[in-house]
Amino acid sequence: MKPQKIITIVLHALFWVAVSYFYYTFSSSRLTYSDKNSIFHDVRYHDMRFLIPLWVGNIFKAILFYGNAEFLMPTFLQKKQYFKYLYYFIALIVMCYGIEIGIDYFLVNVIPPTMPQDNYPPDYFHNLASIQPALYLMFIVTSFGARFTQDWVQHETEKQYLQQAKLQTELKFLKSQMNPHFLFNTLNNLYASALNDGSERTAEGIAKLSKLIRYMLHESNVDKIALEREVAYIETYIELQKLRFAGKHNPVNINFEVAIDAPECLIAPMLLITFVENAFKHGISKQQTSSISIELKVTNQQLSFWVENTVNPFANNQLEEKSGLGLKNAQRQLELLYAHKYTLKVTPGEEVFKVNLVLEL
Repeated sequence: MKPQKIITIVLHALFWVAVSYFYYTFSSSRLTYSDKNSIFHDVRYHDMRFLIPLWVGNIFKAILFYGNAEFLMPTFLQKKQYFKYLYYFIALIVMCYGIEIGIDYFLVNVIPPTMPQDNYPPDYFHNLASIQPALYLMFIVTSFGARFTQDWVQHETEKQYLQQAKLQTELKFLKSQMNPHFLFNTLNNLYASALNDGSERTAEGIAKLSKLIRYMLHESNVDKIALEREVAYIETYIELQKLRFAGKHNPVNINFEVAIDAPECLIAPMLLITFVENAFKHGISKQQTSSISIELKVTNQQLSFWVENTVNPFANNQLEEKSGLGLKNAQRQLELLYAHKYTLKVTPGEEVFKVNLVLEL
């Protein structure tokens, strides 16, 4: 179990212990007899008719607390389904409150009095019922505080994880890459040489490769980038792949459709290319005709991205495992950058592999 999880459990346990101790001190009473000669003239005691119902009531307050903090808020409130949240939240309060009041009435009549009472004993049930609204309000507010605190801690943890992961990636890249100026100068020389030799196809491939590398080195080092730039990068990648498969005996049918109603939309860089690369790496077969269909739509700040490719029946298990790893890494990135704002559906099949991503930009 992670240390953070252990700390959370300990804090919650201490919270309920503190609440139970508060009930214990709250039920303390002083019994005073009118008989001045009585040895019980001034006696402190804990009223069990008051204390036990409060302790039992913790069960229903815990249901309310965790039902709101751990289920209703993440399921409805954080997804902006306000009416559903309000409906189930009120229903949860009414259920817990109603059952607890009924049990309080039963316990008050079953538990014997702790100490002999005066001629006018206290109305236990009325006293219990009168303090329940304040207690329920306290637990409701606390459940909101606990949820918001947990989300804030999780956000900060994920933020640090992303920063560390980005730093490690940059360090690895800096260790492995050549000097960018040398790299681009070399590509330009190869491009000029290919043109001089009449190899226009090779020159075109070098030019597109240069654009891809320039994007990865200089444009993608930001948190968000214009969706148009990301689409242009995907188009360049697809064009480079078309050059790769041009003239092959078994052609590759590639279709890429884009429909964006708001070009100014921003997206995390290098997010969509993983699914495209996966289609080319593991969906192309040299033995048979292959096809890849990619569609990207943006409507009202909602991005829909479909990738469908034929399955290469000759791919070995190792390739399939690498494909699965790439998709898992992409899903982890989505969880960190777009938590509760995306749905990803991967549909593997014997002949066709499909990926569908819906993302709130």
